[in-house]
Amino acid sequence: MSDYQPSVTGERDVSTVRFPDGTPPAELDVLIVGAGPVGLSSAIELAGRGVGVAIVDRARTATLIRAGAMGHSARTVEHFRRWGVLQEIRTEWTFPPEWVHGIRLITSLTGHDLVPNRRRGFTDRGAGADRHSLADRIRRPQTALQQVFLNHLGRRGVPVTGGWQLDALHEHAGWIDAEVADV
Repeated sequence: MSDYQPSVTGERDVSTVRFPDGTPPAELDVLIVGAGPVGLSSAIELAGRGVGVAIVDRARTATLIRAGAMGHSARTVEHFRRWGVLQEIRTEWTFPPEWVHGIRLITSLTGHDLVPNRRRGFTDRGAGADRHSLADRIRRPQTALQQVFLNHLGRRGVPVTGGWQLDALHEHAGWIDAEVADV
């Protein structure tokens, strides 16, 4: 009998996201600098509205950090659903069930609570006065969101390129020139 336990990530590397290689387009409506969750989600929203958009990021990869985007409110989950990425986000990486019990403030791992835990956990389906959405909050690491957003943008032909930095902006009467350089 094997001691092998399948991982909750399906053996995928969820700690690192690799940004696509390439060259940013010469002309477009909007250039987004930064392929974090905000830049990528902005591109999804703009592209969904017919805006020609591209993203550049100085880095070639993003690495999972503890303080990155992790807990996503019900309203954010509604945007994920509207963009058509919710199910992919749900399946990209799943926290073990014991990780979704809300937030506790304690003196140490073996200490006592500093403040009673009044905050609902991410899996609570409360129907109280503070319930403003039918969507449930979810927890996913920032890199899981970035990977799903990159996949989604790639399927829609939105260019995202790593290894490029913004060097300068030059404003003209009807347009702005952005100088980007390959790092």
